[in-house]
Amino acid sequence: MTPSSFTPTFATFSPSASPPPGGGIPPVTSASSRPGAASPGEPAPQSATPISWQPSFVSASGGTVAEESPRGSSSPPVGAIQRPPTPVPPIAPSPPGPSAPPLSPPGRRWKSLYTGLVVLVILALLGSGLGVYFAFFHKNNLPAPVQGGQAFFLSSGQFDTGTAQGIADELQIQLQHIPNPQPGKSYYAWLLGDRNPHTEALPLEPPPQFTLPLLLGRLPVNNGNVSFFYPGTPQHDNLISVASRMLITEEDTNVTPRAPAAARSAWRYYAEIPQTLYGKPALSALDHIRHLFYKETRVAVLGLPGGLDVWLFRNTEKVLEWSISARDDYHPQVSDPTVIHNLFLSILDYLDGAPNVQMDVPGGSPLAADPTISRVALLSVVPAQLQLIDVLNNPPGYLDHAALHLNGVVHATDATPQMRAIATQIIEALNNAKTWLKQVRADAQQLVKMDAVQLSQPSTLALLDNMLLYATYAYIGKLDPKTNQVVPGVLQVHYDVARLATLTITPNLPQNI
Repeated sequence: MTPSSFTPTFATFSPSASPPPGGGIPPVTSASSRPGAASPGEPAPQSATPISWQPSFVSASGGTVAEESPRGSSSPPVGAIQRPPTPVPPIAPSPPGPSAPPLSPPGRRWKSLYTGLVVLVILALLGSGLGVYFAFFHKNNLPAPVQGGQAFFLSSGQFDTGTAQGIADELQIQLQHIPNPQPGKSYYAWLLGDRNPHTEALPLEPPPQFTLPLLLGRLPVNNGNVSFFYPGTPQHDNLISVASRMLITEEDTNVTPRAPAAARSAWRYYAEIPQTLYGKPALSALDHIRHLFYKETRVAVLGLPGGLDVWLFRNTEKVLEWSISARDDYHPQVSDPTVIHNLFLSILDYLDGAPNVQMDVPGGSPLAADPTISRVALLSVVPAQLQLIDVLNNPPGYLDHAALHLNGVVHATDATPQMRAIATQIIEALNNAKTWLKQVRADAQQLVKMDAVQLSQPSTLALLDNMLLYATYAYIGKLDPKTNQVVPGVLQVHYDVARLATLTITPNLPQNI
């Protein structure tokens, strides 16, 4: 019920009329009294009916004589005897109640409507004026769109275990709010080397087949946006191994430049991966990212070119693949368990590493996995790995080794907040994968020691299912039913490590390149 629809109801109280004391006749007002006037001290009745006194005349013979005197005459007819008048009971007046408001004259009603209309118009004008005022100043106070964007290193997948080719061999550039170049001009993107180039003790093999600065191409602008893909060199050279900066210039369209314009006035946008040295040994965020993403010198010594990420990703994938094969190949009636035993051995070779796997397998067991790839473990299973006692032969497991360099990114003096946040997320995902791979290892340790009779037991199938479940978690991640979010594993680590190598492009230009 709305307030406007509510009408109060008042009760009406009408007391019964009482005759005057002693049965007397109510007093009659004088002829000089104005009709409707109230006596002093008495409330005026709201709607009173005048009291009528109709005198009757009786003839001498006793009959009633009708009144024939003219209107207004008060004398009785001749010979008539006047009878005392018979009182007519008075009509009791209604008690005073809430009086209805008098009807407004048409002029007054129109005046009220006109006044209300004027008020509404004034309010509307004030409201629209304030709206325009705030809209104008809010619009003027909005920050101007930021020109720039990002460039991402991508991998084509043309991977060779003997080289670093096919890793970070492509580049994607995304820019927003970019004005069109001047007539006759175009934007050009260039890949530059490090701010302070240095020669690696163990250069990549084969060495990259390009020189710096490297022209990536002409950037097309479409409604203020740039989306440009660089497919890489014909040899799929690793780009980030020697390049870490980008410059965008505005130069002549008709002539493709061979090098960036020397005049700073032609430079438009710039980006670099943070590379200030800190700590002991002195390393930068760029150094740590290269160890993670594409170039780990200690792994290279072991004949494994590329970064920690690619081997962590590929070896965890292989553990999942072998866990699937073991589950699919299992049969309780198998007479020769050699094939399935080799799968258990391969899983432990990758989890423990070739230098440490003998502690988990029956004596004399052969190395079932690739002897080169299995030289570095996924897990750190002996104290010497974490104590860095013999990093050239038994380095930390990939999960712990990657975390060391991620912490290096977090503590870099010039690392961006975004880089620190991504590195922290990766460390959490690595801890998840470590927990799950430890469970895979515990299951494989039991399975690898079973003979044919033990493998035929029903409990073996449950153990195989459990090993496969945790191998899947370690690689893909696990869905948390409480939050409906994926708890990340190695697959998310692989994607996030690539995000660490993002070039943030802005109009902030260096004094020189």
